[in-house]
Amino acid sequence: MRYPVAAMLMAMASSASMAVAQGLPPVVTRTSPVRIWVDQIGYPTDAPKLAIVASDSPLPDDLQIELRTDKGNLPVWKSSSSTLRRFKDGQKDNESGEYVARLDFSDFRAPGRYYFALKGPDAVRSYRFNVAEHALRASGLAAWKAYYVSQAEGELPAK
Repeated sequence: MRYPVAAMLMAMASSASMAVAQGLPPVVTRTSPVRIWVDQIGYPTDAPKLAIVASDSPLPDDLQIELRTDKGNLPVWKSSSSTLRRFKDGQKDNESGEYVARLDFSDFRAPGRYYFALKGPDAVRSYRFNVAEHALRASGLAAWKAYYVSQAEGELPAK
């Protein structure tokens, strides 16, 4: 393709318009009242799975967060008081200046593509992520390949 950046921007705009058409909440941004940050590379099925919930004001006690399937937008897991652990008992973090909590969804093990949705008046959703048996394998191989190419001296053989 001659203009890869333009094609990528068009695909992103198309994806965003499809999300609005499906009635999904907007994707979280730095200016969202409550932000849910996930590991976009993914989570192994049998490993601990943590997401970070952050806000500029104290997090409400009745925070409702659902894990939803990417296709179908079906809720498959809901947060509870035991899965959301506030940092420093709900006090503001001095370094980030945010109120932070850790969302532990380690008990969820079904492979697939998901996102978190915050329910309520300030509804937002996290970026999408995968849960898979070898979720980190592709990124690990890419890192090794990048290291090899950066350390190689001379011409590299084509494969």
